[in-house]
Amino acid sequence: PGLTHSSTEFTVREHPVRVDLSLARARTNASIVFRSAAPPQAAGADAGWTDRLWLPAGVAYEVEHKESGRVICASQTFEAGQAPRVSLPDGALFAREVYVLRALPSAAVLASQCEFVCTGAPSQEVTLQVRRAPGTVRVSFVSHEFGSEHWAAPLKLPANVFFEVLHAESGALVYTGAAGESNEVDLPAEEAS
Repeated sequence: PGLTHSSTEFTVREHPVRVDLSLARARTNASIVFRSAAPPQAAGADAGWTDRLWLPAGVAYEVEHKESGRVICASQTFEAGQAPRVSLPDGALFAREVYVLRALPSAAVLASQCEFVCTGAPSQEVTLQVRRAPGTVRVSFVSHEFGSEHWAAPLKLPANVFFEVLHAESGALVYTGAAGESNEVDLPAEEAS
C-alpha cells in the first residue's frame, strides 16, 4: 500500500532483538492538464464559449503535499493551448498520498485548485479547470459627427442602442444588450474576459 518491498536479515537471540526495517515510499509520476473553465454565463451569451479559448503560456502552478503542507513542485506552463500539459519531475510524488494542485493567480488567470490522490500507477493525469481573468470594459456610443463641425455634432443618439459583443478569435457571442438612456454601459467583468 504505497511502499516498496524491502527486507533485512536478523538473528533471533535469547534476549529481545530489535529489528529496524527501512521502508521506502513508492514513487509515481504525474502529468497535469490545464483546461479553460467557463465563467458564469451571461444571458444571451454562447454557452461555454470560453471553454474553447486557449490558455496562455506562463500559467504558474504549484503542487503541495496536503498532509505536510510542503510545496514539492512549482513551475509554469511553457506553451499556450486549449489544454496545456506539463509533466512533474520523475518520482516527485508518493503513491497513495493526497496532493493539492494550484494554479496561481495572474493577469491572465484566476486562482484555482484541486486535490488528487496519487494512485500508484506508473503514470497519472490530473486535470485542473482554470478560469481566464476577467477584465472591465465600458462601451460608449457616440454619433459619427461628434467632435466635428457638422451641424449634427451636438445631437444625442437615440437611447438604448442595442448591441452585441463577439469574441474576435472564436466568433462566440459574449454579450447582448441595450446601452440604456445614456448609451454607455459597463459590461460585467465576467463577460469582458
